[in-house]
Amino acid sequence: MIAGKAPSMSYRSILERVIIKLRIGLKDFHSDQKHISEGIFSANFEPLDEAAETIGIRYNEPNALFNHNLRRNLGYFALRKTLHEQRALTAMLTNADGKLRSFEEFYQASKSILNDYNRNWLAAEYKTTVRAARMATRWQEAQRDKDLYPNIEYLPSRAATPREDHRKYYHVIRPVDDPFWDEHLPPNGWNCMCGFKTTDKAPNAVPEDLPQPAKGFRHNVGKSAKPFDSTHPYYHFHFPDQTKLINDFKIEYPMYSSTNSGVQVSLWADAFDLEKNLNVAERIVSELSLEVKIRPHLIEGGRNPEFLINELTADLFTVEASNIDSAIHNAFAHKRLQMPKGTYGLVIDLTFIINLTPTEAIARRLYGSWKANKRCGRMVIFTKNSIITWEKGVGFAEILDGLKIAKGSN
Repeated sequence: MIAGKAPSMSYRSILERVIIKLRIGLKDFHSDQKHISEGIFSANFEPLDEAAETIGIRYNEPNALFNHNLRRNLGYFALRKTLHEQRALTAMLTNADGKLRSFEEFYQASKSILNDYNRNWLAAEYKTTVRAARMATRWQEAQRDKDLYPNIEYLPSRAATPREDHRKYYHVIRPVDDPFWDEHLPPNGWNCMCGFKTTDKAPNAVPEDLPQPAKGFRHNVGKSAKPFDSTHPYYHFHFPDQTKLINDFKIEYPMYSSTNSGVQVSLWADAFDLEKNLNVAERIVSELSLEVKIRPHLIEGGRNPEFLINELTADLFTVEASNIDSAIHNAFAHKRLQMPKGTYGLVIDLTFIINLTPTEAIARRLYGSWKANKRCGRMVIFTKNSIITWEKGVGFAEILDGLKIAKGSN
């Protein structure tokens, strides 16, 4: 990685906060090496998160899901970096005689590692994230405007000393959706200051023997939402218990952000289902006056209930099958096995069947499945125009009346 200079006073103020976070994180790591240190992670993530603020996240705007994914991917990059840094720091815990160093001795011995990870390399990562976020925003604009400006032109670097190997990219013009941009959209390396613009000028030929972008940059950040991709060296080493370490960290530090509607979204929320989950969560908040958080998404087969509703873990499922009895019964049974121990909630989408199935049949199956499920403490059902909630102990008549209202509103 190429070291970078601190680009501004604002960055220097970020660096001051990094030093504070690091000291806290190092104390935690000195006493416990079995977890990802929140302090070291924060020192690695928060500067990049601030760098990405040039795009912002506003969940009611067209690019909200992309912007969420970009921040989420920066979080994963920071997790991987933290694992690597902690691995390097482990060697500093003991002295030449194999004895555990005091914290101050450990701190002094670790300064060269900290200088690499949290000063030199961080500066390059910060500047590159700023650049990548801007290029991603421009890519989104290029997609919107391609009817008027169907092509993209690669622009020369604005750096004082441009890279010679990037000169071959200069003034290449290709259609917006040409595969060329899947690997060559700037930035193409650490501190790369190349750019691009949309144009209606005709495409030209791609030069032969083009150099490959640096590792970590062989992608289109406007598509991938990854300022640094999986070719980066941080992704190449698999640490023992890595999946558990990352899942445990996400559960302990979900890193929620509030939306304008009052829904809180975890940094680790899965973008694949986020749009629907957010729409449902906003309805629960606005129409039922309940608090909702969209939870972290765990990896590799972990349990992934979507919501916390008034701090009660809750999961969403959609009833689509024509055989309502088996569909609802199987959904209750499956969620019971999937959910963590203790009381939980279910959020049920009846939009597809509310007008196709007798209301009483739906009510009986919901009531019967819920009554047999001892751990489900809250049920939320919704259709296109209605949303209703009940708590454990509700009677069949109340469920039937609610479904009649829901059916009438559709």
